[in-house]
Amino acid sequence: MIFWLLLSAHSCFAFDKSPVTVGQIMEKEVKINASFQKDKEADWTFMWFINGKNDLEQYAMIDINELESSGSDSKVNIVAEMGRINGQDGDDNSDGNWVGVKRYFIVKDADRNKINSPVLADLGKKDMGSWKELADFIVWSKKNYPAKKYALIMWDHGNGWKPVDENNWQNFYKGFSLDEETGNEISVPQMAKALSKAGGVDFILLDGCNMAMASVIYELKDYAKVAAASQETEPGMVVRYSSVLAEVKKGELSPEDLGFYFVYYYRAYFEQMSGDNEGAAATQSAFRLYKASEFSSVLDRWVSVALKSDISVLSKAKKEAKFFGEDPDYKDLSDFVSLVYKQTQSQELKKVSIELDNFLKKDFIIYNWAQDSKSAGLSVYIPSEKYREEYSGLKFSKNGLWDE
Repeated sequence: MIFWLLLSAHSCFAFDKSPVTVGQIMEKEVKINASFQKDKEADWTFMWFINGKNDLEQYAMIDINELESSGSDSKVNIVAEMGRINGQDGDDNSDGNWVGVKRYFIVKDADRNKINSPVLADLGKKDMGSWKELADFIVWSKKNYPAKKYALIMWDHGNGWKPVDENNWQNFYKGFSLDEETGNEISVPQMAKALSKAGGVDFILLDGCNMAMASVIYELKDYAKVAAASQETEPGMVVRYSSVLAEVKKGELSPEDLGFYFVYYYRAYFEQMSGDNEGAAATQSAFRLYKASEFSSVLDRWVSVALKSDISVLSKAKKEAKFFGEDPDYKDLSDFVSLVYKQTQSQELKKVSIELDNFLKKDFIIYNWAQDSKSAGLSVYIPSEKYREEYSGLKFSKNGLWDE
């Protein structure tokens, strides 16, 4: 974004650049029951990374049981890694109140209170806030359940590029999958690192709050073709997985089709099933990640023109633009640009504003839905007060003009 109110330049935050090989990630290969190992290539393998080691445990149990209402078949493999702990807020004691981290091959089952799918691995106290554990799960899933296409669903708390737990600012900024047992989270760059080490996927769903951000989507652009996420905070309860999987089983779907259906059935839940987003306007959008570099170039053209224009127009738009959750720094990009368009006298800025908005809605975003009229699908970081220098370490900041 344009940080026109910054007082000084900011240095990049240091990333962990120590090399890690796939062999190191797979420190201990997990042996699984041969009857559940697939040699034949499926159309899709879905990998659910469900971190219930926090106050979302009860919803983790609900969602893995929803997966069982669909179950794997010859076309679709469904595997899940799920973690649980005891003693936290929202503690759930169902299914024998087991704790630790387990991997499952999801089979069809009608019991919504108990996980009846076979446990492929009991991993004990694994850190689900570690990017290495995420990478290990993806590598393991792809090895044991080969498919033409792969989908990764990241399920947990999210907070865009910022930490879920404020205490993690001092440990390097994070953004997803809070493990309350270790206090660790997976940062956006670490998520990209995990995907890179595991060879990438075709589709990724960031099923957590505030993850539909330019800085998040851009970071993942080289490791998936399509992504879906929410600009707004998400409720604990959303029923859509079984509906999406039913569409996949009907016939061969592309990653773009999958992105569409994840948004479509999110919408259906709130419109047809009276879903409650706990006070916030529900949002969901899907993106063509392979268009992310082009999006950055289009945005840079807009920034170049905007920086030559009346700064007061930008400042006013910044204050008025739609923001999400409890974070006034997370603004809707289209709403911000629209406000600039309406208030500027610059014909050149009006022209590039139209070009940017058209690219967002016609090329970059596959499908967007929101319960309000201002959430157009993609958020950006516009600091309301102090700029966080950690933002300079993100690829979106390094490679573009948004924080000039």
